[in-house]
Amino acid sequence: MKLLYERANLLKSKIIEINKNIEVYETFPRAVEKILKLKYQYFSNVFKYKDIYDAYLSYLAGLFFKLNKYEKFGNLILPKI
Repeated sequence: MKLLYERANLLKSKIIEINKNIEVYETFPRAVEKILKLKYQYFSNVFKYKDIYDAYLSYLAGLFFKLNKYEKFGNLILPKI
């Protein structure tokens, strides 16, 4: 988990280095899953790998952000329903 966190921070730094006007937010797929009352087992036929499912959950968090239906905790965004 620490390696994943370090990679995410490196990616965030590189994005901001390229364009300082870009805001970078974080999300937590398990929290998104819980808030939206979703379960991987129901989508395992659609998403072959759980990593892809997690990416979709992160996309959903971003979609809620774009729709202005989110809660923000520092740089963490989560859907608000």
